[in-house]
Amino acid sequence: MEIRNNIRGFMIKNVKLKRKMAILLLLLFTVSNVVVQGAGAVKAEESSRDAIVRIAKEEIGNQEYEKDGIENWNKYSTDLGVDGNGYAWCAIFVYWVFKQAGLKQSVYKNVSNWMSVYYTYNETNGEKHVRGDGYYPVPGDLVVFDWKNGGNQFDHIGIVINYDGSTMTYIDGNSESSNGTVAEHTYSVNEETIYGYICPDYEDSEAALIKYEELKVDGTVFPEGNLEEGKPFSISGVVQSPSALTKVSVNIYNEAGEWMTGAESEAGGYSFDIHRLDNAISFGKLSAGNYRFVVYAENKGGDKKTLTDKNFSIGNIEGGAQQKKADIKEKIRENAIKLKLYGKKLEKIYTKNPVLIRCFFNEVLENPGFVRVCK
Repeated sequence: MEIRNNIRGFMIKNVKLKRKMAILLLLLFTVSNVVVQGAGAVKAEESSRDAIVRIAKEEIGNQEYEKDGIENWNKYSTDLGVDGNGYAWCAIFVYWVFKQAGLKQSVYKNVSNWMSVYYTYNETNGEKHVRGDGYYPVPGDLVVFDWKNGGNQFDHIGIVINYDGSTMTYIDGNSESSNGTVAEHTYSVNEETIYGYICPDYEDSEAALIKYEELKVDGTVFPEGNLEEGKPFSISGVVQSPSALTKVSVNIYNEAGEWMTGAESEAGGYSFDIHRLDNAISFGKLSAGNYRFVVYAENKGGDKKTLTDKNFSIGNIEGGAQQKKADIKEKIRENAIKLKLYGKKLEKIYTKNPVLIRCFFNEVLENPGFVRVCK
């Protein structure tokens, strides 16, 4: 009996010990996970681009301060240990976010140069694009501004966090419009002060960029039904591709298959908003009739695809046809009047020169140059 009780007591103690060990292991795992997933660290299954966007968002609202009579002091210059306090710190903020995301320095090179937007633009590994070259920003890209628009000055820089087909949202440090804070802004992608974009050479950037499984167009606004003659129409829609786009075109054809109006772009990137071609397509100049609206795209992967092929009409087609008939009748009437007048003139001429008139009637149907023949 005593032996049984001792065994039972040992088993109970052993169970309690296992529970304590399990709790201890759980605590250790939790603490280690907190360390790994601390501020700025890239989370499991999180791409570099996603990490950049997340970390930038977490800093919104942080503001610069004044120290010893010097403005522009900020946590980012202090954290990095660089002499950036007292200066504009938009580029320092971008560098700090990159560091927090754990990116290799090969992506952004020399820290001392990051106090200048110029060096930020030129020393970041990756593709560079200027506004209007057909490229559209991806979250995690950097946007560079030239406030003078054409002065080729790199005045400001921010981190792109969203693009919806027509507008771009970014986060910047040292935001002048927000009293020197980290702030979020939304601009049209056609905003003239945007100089261009940097696509940093993230190790996983290709996987992060290619988010589309097939070549398609999404959210298309295209002409359908019956449009009013003489009125403009605005198109939109984002062409999405699993590889870089090489061509996107929008064309309008009439019932006979004849090209009427359209535009084409070399595109570039993995998405393209067809609204960029809108100004080159003259819907308002199309006469009453039936038409086809066609969106076509090609990419580096070898895909060549008609993405949209829709029928639409313009104006009162039946009324338009009747008007054309009326126009023809009017022309016939006008010509009949002219012939009648010519007939009276010919009658007068005939009395004076019957040979010339006979020549006229003999030659007019066979030779339009009868005047020369009948001289």
